[in-house]
Amino acid sequence: MDNGTFPQDWVDEVVPGDAWRRPDAEWDLEVVLDLVESVTRTPAPDERAMSAIHRMVAPETLREVLLLQIDAQGALRRPEGRAATADLLAWVVSCLWSPSPSARLLDEGCGLVRLRGEGVDVVAHVCIPLQPVGRIRTLLACSITTHSREQVRRLATRLTLLTSMLRLAAREDEVPVADVVVGTSSLRPLTHRQQAILEGMAEGMTNRQIAARICFSESTVRLESMAIYRHFGVHSRAQAVAAALESGVLKEHPLSLGA
Repeated sequence: MDNGTFPQDWVDEVVPGDAWRRPDAEWDLEVVLDLVESVTRTPAPDERAMSAIHRMVAPETLREVLLLQIDAQGALRRPEGRAATADLLAWVVSCLWSPSPSARLLDEGCGLVRLRGEGVDVVAHVCIPLQPVGRIRTLLACSITTHSREQVRRLATRLTLLTSMLRLAAREDEVPVADVVVGTSSLRPLTHRQQAILEGMAEGMTNRQIAARICFSESTVRLESMAIYRHFGVHSRAQAVAAALESGVLKEHPLSLGA
């Protein structure tokens, strides 16, 4: 491998906040489903983030990872008991407090990457904002080692998905008490597609059969099924159908799994 292709001095790059949507992220469906499940089933926000990070980045690639909070006064807080190199923290601090455009980019939801070559590897620092602007912000700061700049970009691109996933999970956490009913997680109605999928579940149809009925892919059926489970606070088809019957979302059906 030609070491000359790697930058020996630090090179900075910007990653758009929605970069995870790009085709070059090269998502595997099973990985995405696993990420969605891990985030929705893990109660604490920090645990959600750490669990998802370790599913996105291979252990041998991830050198260190920190979740850093920025309070209303702009002070940086680091979770106790987590070690970090001065190099990584110094870079994050410079992004936040230097007169460069970095702080504005983070405020706008963009991620930042700094990389350089070390021997036959590329070492990179990545900083991704995880919380909406206007609140106490949480930043993901991590160091990774890969064999190419393209791999660094791919991993940074995937990590931007964390922002969207954690925002959705946070919305579910903030459902007012008045919106919660026994047997369900929220009174927010299912979409027409989710209702159709739920009815297919009640009839004992397979994912393939449901997909054919609603004219969507099986992967869509699986993703929407997870949303249905979260809606009712359950973990299986049978439980979802039973909860839907109990709450009146579904009418009694002779083939219902919950019958």
